[in-house]
This record gives sequence, C-alpha cells and structure tokens, in this order.
Amino acid sequence: MNSKNREYFNSQLKVSVQGHGRALLQPLQCDEDGLTVVAAGPYGNLVFREILCEDYTLLHNTYSCREDMTVSYSVPGPFLGFHFAVRNDINYTTPGLPGGVIFRNQYNMFYLPEMESTRTFRGEQEYESFIIHFTPAYLKRWEEPFPLLSAFLDSLGSTPAQINRANMSATPEMMAIIQHILQCTYTGKIRRMFLQAKVLELLMLALQNITPEGNFVRPLRRHSDIERIEEARQYLVANLEEPCTLDELAQKVGINVFKLKVGFKQVYGTTVFALLTEERMQRAIHLLRDTDKLVVEVSEAVGYKNLPNFTSAFKRRFGFTPSAVKQGQ
Repeated sequence: MNSKNREYFNSQLKVSVQGHGRALLQPLQCDEDGLTVVAAGPYGNLVFREILCEDYTLLHNTYSCREDMTVSYSVPGPFLGFHFAVRNDINYTTPGLPGGVIFRNQYNMFYLPEMESTRTFRGEQEYESFIIHFTPAYLKRWEEPFPLLSAFLDSLGSTPAQINRANMSATPEMMAIIQHILQCTYTGKIRRMFLQAKVLELLMLALQNITPEGNFVRPLRRHSDIERIEEARQYLVANLEEPCTLDELAQKVGINVFKLKVGFKQVYGTTVFALLTEERMQRAIHLLRDTDKLVVEVSEAVGYKNLPNFTSAFKRRFGFTPSAVKQGQ
C-alpha cells in the first residue's frame, strides 16, 4: 500500500448489515493501484473498489440489494473529500451531520474525524457511489482561487463538517468525468497522468459549482415526494408524442409545480424540459435508425408538430440532421 494514502483503505474497512451482523469482506482484486473487496449474503452483493493515487484515493462502491437493508461501516482516521451519488438516491446517517439523502447526481464535500456512516437501501435495486478522499495538503494548493475551500479547510477541527449545508447537483460534465475515470483502461504512468488530469478537472468544476451563500433549496426528504418525481419522469417518457405543461404534469402526480421543478433538479440533476428534450432525441434517433418511419413521422412521434423545430433540435443535439441518419451518412 502507498503510505501517502494513509487515511482510507479497504483493508481497514469494517462493514455490518443490519439483521445479518458483520459482513465478511473478501479480496476480489489487489494490485499496485489498490484493492477491491466484496461482501455477499442473502442481502445482496457489496463491492468496494479503491484506486490509490499520489494525493488522493478514489473509491467506487456498488450495492446490489436483494432486500431492504441498512449498512454501517467505519474506517479508522479522518476523511476529507467529495461524495457523489452515481446511481439511485442514497439515504445516509453520519454522526455529527444532519444526514438525509444524496439524490442521484448530487454531491457534497465532507470532513469526518472518524469515518463512520450508515446507509439505507431498498431491496431489488442497485446503488452506486463515487468518492474522492483527498490529502489536506493537496486541497490546500487550490485555496487561493477558491476562497470557500480555504475557509472550509481553516474551519476543520474535531467535529464533522460539510462544505455546503445542502447537497449540490452535479453537472452532466462532472458525471461524465466520473465515468471516464471509472472506465479508464490505461496502465502505468499514462494511467496516473490521466487520473491526475481528470480528478483535477472534476475538483475545479465541483468547487466552481458551490455558491458563496450556500442558499440551496432544502432537498426533498419524504420518500413519497421522491416517488412522485420518479412517476412524473415515467409519465413524460411514456407520452413523448403528447407532452403536457408543468401544471398538468404536477397535477397528474399530485405535487405542486415548485416542488416538481426543484425535485427534478435534485433527483435527476436537470430540468423537466431538458430531460424531456433528451428523451425525445434518444427516441428519435432510435426510430430513424431502426424503423422505416419517415422524418416527419418521427417528428410527430416524439412530440414535434413543426418539422423545422424538430430538425433544429436534433441537429443541435447530435451535430447532424435527421435526414442524414435516414440516408446512412
């Protein structure tokens, strides 16, 4: 193990699952880059992967749940870094912090004198988180361009803290960088250079996304509200050809318009309109490539009554026209 990554190692990880006791962690892979361990039982499969770098440790955790479960885990020593919810919403309880939910595509920076936390998961679902555990010395390099980071680091002591009082929505660019990191196939020095560049890019974007006031709308906490947001998305996807207004959508799922807009941003990291447009474009390119429908028929099938509007939106999204797809270009 690289001694410079002293605070968080899978070899020190202790995990217990409520109702099943201490989870037995079995090494799945161990190499110069780090360690992957797995725990399996009637509750499902837990996989904890770490990638060791010079100034930080990357942690990629996946939870495949067969049943509702509460997972508690601890690692000796302090934790300082970002936590991103990559797949599904993660309910968490951490001593000394408010706790709550990190919705999918949300993140925050945490400091924990002792790495202890409890996560609650629903059965028959999969969860995924991405964590960057920094050394304080590395973050201090970036204090000057980011005064909020400097103030946060100066405030750290013996109590847990988070850089923003509410979890923040990661941009699509940030989530794409995480996927680039997780899917990296380089080896040796090139791999280290690639990870160094990507982590720095992600850090810069994440810090730029933090506002001085931290005046973020309080996240949805009731599970029923989250279910209504999910129901609203499902309705949009099922009715692309006949899109409704925000007021109509809110009425259909039994939620007010304000909570609908805020909830979409928190749960999906985007607006209702942006998600609707992306779903339309993905359906459109599928119909153009895999069916005999004419361009005008595809336009109507995804809710565009005006063909020029559809063509403009399609070209803006993909960089080429619907006609070019039909012509096999």
